[in-house]
Amino acid sequence: MKKFSLILYAGLVSIFLNSCKSDSIGVKPDPFIEKDQFVDLIYDINLLEGGLSNFNIERSSVTDSAMTLYKGILAKHEVDYTTFKANQEFYVLMDKYKEVSEEVLARIVEKEREYEDIKPIKIISFIQLSELLEGDKLIEFFEKDTNTTYTQRLDSAMYFYRKRQYRLESIDLDSISFEVNIRKFKKGADLFRLEKAAFKKMPTNE
Repeated sequence: MKKFSLILYAGLVSIFLNSCKSDSIGVKPDPFIEKDQFVDLIYDINLLEGGLSNFNIERSSVTDSAMTLYKGILAKHEVDYTTFKANQEFYVLMDKYKEVSEEVLARIVEKEREYEDIKPIKIISFIQLSELLEGDKLIEFFEKDTNTTYTQRLDSAMYFYRKRQYRLESIDLDSISFEVNIRKFKKGADLFRLEKAAFKKMPTNE
């Protein structure tokens, strides 16, 4: 999980809030969001901001969807837009927003520690899968068996390696990644049964 910078002004304000000034500095808005609840709210907003920033697309193209997500966060905390806006102004103008931000950041950093030992999913190629099957003498079953479908043969491989996870080490793969890859292969054509003529000869420099 990436560290999320506290980008409420860079992201949320540009999409969700209109900048404005309070005419009653120091007066608590009514209803007032207590600090602990406000921290929870800003924490959820920053998680959303971090999630949106992971999409490599123009922010303007997801504005409508982002607005819906922001509204969903407010609904979760039983706060409407006007109340949130007034409370946000109060915390900023009373110079309490930095303290809120620091608590949110500390919580995000703590949350990241839960994912430190999680290995990313590794994607393998069809060639690597074939080498694995060949090493375990399963390749002939995949190429010549006519009593099962491609999906059924992939399921058989999944069950086979669930009991022999140590064999996955030959292609430097963990069991979770292997099963994710099996699901990926299920969506494709049966490459084991395609005629060789279907593969075009790659051009050479000779």
